[in-house]
Amino acid sequence: VLTGRVFADHARNGHFVPGDLSFPGVRIYLEDGESVQTDGDGRFSFPAARPGMHVLHLDSTTLPSGMHPYTGYPNNDSRSSVQLVHGIFDAGLMHDVSFAVNEGSK
Repeated sequence: VLTGRVFADHARNGHFVPGDLSFPGVRIYLEDGESVQTDGDGRFSFPAARPGMHVLHLDSTTLPSGMHPYTGYPNNDSRSSVQLVHGIFDAGLMHDVSFAVNEGSK
């Protein structure tokens, strides 16, 4: 299972902390084109993702007005709009992926 959250990174550290705002309705894509939208708590889930390596992509056009993905971060950093989930995972394991976004300048 691949799960995660899209949130406003007020501390600009890439980590969700109490007080950070999560966003509903943001679309996340898998490398095969499958997509889901975040729920009311900014959470998303791909419950039937096959074991293995995946690329998740944040659709920045679905972010609230004024919010932008960070630029210039590697794809293993929560501040990247593209996340590479490494490794072969056994069935039943959950991998949580965060997408931190910021307000104002990119």
